[in-house]
Amino acid sequence: MIFQVHPYEYIENLPLYFLNIHYNHLQEAIHRPVGADHYRWFFCIKGNGELIVNHQLSVIRKGMGFFLQPREAHGYYPTSSDWTLHRIAFDGGISKALLNQLHLTESGSYYFSDITLFDRYISRIMDIEASDQKNKGLTLSETCYRFLLDTARCVTKTHFNPVSEKNMLVIKITSYLEDHYAENISLDELAVLVNLSRDYMCALFKKATNYTIIGYLTHLRLEHACNLLLQYPEKTAAQIGQLCGFSSPSYFGKIFKKALGVTPNGYRQKSHRF
Repeated sequence: MIFQVHPYEYIENLPLYFLNIHYNHLQEAIHRPVGADHYRWFFCIKGNGELIVNHQLSVIRKGMGFFLQPREAHGYYPTSSDWTLHRIAFDGGISKALLNQLHLTESGSYYFSDITLFDRYISRIMDIEASDQKNKGLTLSETCYRFLLDTARCVTKTHFNPVSEKNMLVIKITSYLEDHYAENISLDELAVLVNLSRDYMCALFKKATNYTIIGYLTHLRLEHACNLLLQYPEKTAAQIGQLCGFSSPSYFGKIFKKALGVTPNGYRQKSHRF
């Protein structure tokens, strides 16, 4: 569903304003070589897709989202038939300064620790539009401000992304790892998948990404662990490690601390101070 926010006469004078909303939108392929005119946040509720922006490719799956700055070349494409997104487009005179203050200046993919954020705000925006209250534009402007503050509190940039171009071997392997990272994965299994010898496959992947396949898989599991630690505070660190494919709680804790400098519980406590 596509919902156009009412074009109030004085909208251009508001510090922040919504433009339109896509709710439960079955996403088609989009390619914009000159970008769009406004800021946009997306959130994936089903399926898988790819985002290409700043010469980097990111896999976007359920529980993840992406942010796009105005007038920046990009494309996003479904890789499954059910790729479904929410989208909120916004702009306003203080948009750039506020986003800078919130450290949300970089287009790209993000993990969300609050997976209900978009549903809540889309419902709130539609309720305001359907109401008979006066000064709807001002109320929506305030809601946009709160949306951006709450978004900043719950997103983490997916920095780990070595794929800079459409290398089909790398895309096939990384897509498989994204879908199966929580499982036991062997290099022999991957070699059969791509129909290459194990050593040749590993050499090609390392040349294209500067990472070993096992190194990539470990970083991928850690990124998902960071996200799940914040999404599910009721689960123990050991349970999160198991969900992300780590063989034992002690191994998960050791690898996590080596990579991030804190324990899984320390990461959770530190992140919730914001």
